[in-house]
Amino acid sequence: NVLTQACYGEHTPCFKLGEFFAGEKLGINKNHIVRCKADLGALNIFRHILSSPYSKFSSALQRAVRKGYIASNPISLLGPDERIATAKTQREYLSEEELSRLVKTDCPNAKVKQAFLFSCLCGLRWSDITTLEWSHVFLNEKTHRIEKRMVKTQELIYLPLSKDAEALLPQKNNKSNLVFSLPTLANVNRSLKKWAAAAKVNKHVTFHTARHTFATLLLSNDVDIY
Repeated sequence: NVLTQACYGEHTPCFKLGEFFAGEKLGINKNHIVRCKADLGALNIFRHILSSPYSKFSSALQRAVRKGYIASNPISLLGPDERIATAKTQREYLSEEELSRLVKTDCPNAKVKQAFLFSCLCGLRWSDITTLEWSHVFLNEKTHRIEKRMVKTQELIYLPLSKDAEALLPQKNNKSNLVFSLPTLANVNRSLKKWAAAAKVNKHVTFHTARHTFATLLLSNDVDIY
């Protein structure tokens, strides 16, 4: 059915909310979600594969509520046994020693290195790094911080900047208000992979890794990577 295709197909409602929920013609309710789960389960899809499109579909429903396409998210009405359990994943982060090796190792793209290390020191997501503007950065005698509404949660944050984080800010470019001018995420990930290999960091290094590094190491121990 349409709901199953939306959850498991290539065209998730994350990208076509208006079309998917137009006029609430589908009348999506709890029973639709339960039937969707049964349809997908009948395909013998492994949980770690199934949980990803299901999570995207849940997020799309939340967005549909915020945009007024539907009144409420029917997934919130599901009981524990009716939900699709998300697969547990190990959160990758860098140790102090691994982070220090990356600092001392050249990256194929210097801008990627700069933005990644900045993320390690402030915890910003990829989506917030790529949308960070100079108007969000406040550096003066009284304050050194970022004020920005996060892309994912729409929460306004006030983020203090350490001296090391400030040192990683690039020179202001009058041609763009963006702080970091980065290539596509695919190209960034290729640079990160080569950089990690050169630094002998045997981990899958992404901007998620940078955020987790900040949360698990730098934030709790006030580590100086230099």
